Amino acid sequence: CGGRVLVDEHDDLLSSISNMGLLLIAQGKYDEAEPYTREALEARRHVLRPEQPNTMTATSETDAQKKEQGKYDEAEVYFTEDLKFSRRVLGDEHHDTLSSINNMGLLLIAQGKYDEAEPYTREALEARRHVLGPDHPYTMMAISNMGTLLKAQGKYDEAEVYFTEDLK
Repeated sequence: CGGRVLVDEHDDLLSSISNMGLLLIAQGKYDEAEPYTREALEARRHVLRPEQPNTMTATSETDAQKKEQGKYDEAEVYFTEDLKFSRRVLGDEHHDTLSSINNMGLLLIAQGKYDEAEPYTREALEARRHVLGPDHPYTMMAISNMGTLLKAQGKYDEAEVYFTEDLK
């Protein structure tokens, strides 16, 4: 029982470190945030298991930070890890997993890797339709993302179908 208390206390400290990183990210101070988010992630990986929710959250924070900084190759490593753990630990239809799938597609779109983005974007859309329903705001966002991707690929007729659906 004493070991669990130490882990809990350590995780509280790591949450504080992570929160400082998130605050700096929100302020656009990415370089200042990086030591905090990196420390929180590395320590959580060491003290906790990688599959625990707080470790997964730290990974998500790091991948978002890297994307905002335009460090797409680094971000892709974290996005891939986040998605892998989400699928394994939470399952394919969990809200966080669906967000991870969607975020991977958006990252690949931002990099201009449209063909690689398409399976993620389609999976996120279909899963959100199934799990959340057609009128949920996250489903509507996924519809818009699909239209945006198809437009970027020059598939204008297909994109129009999604943009029309998004207008409803």
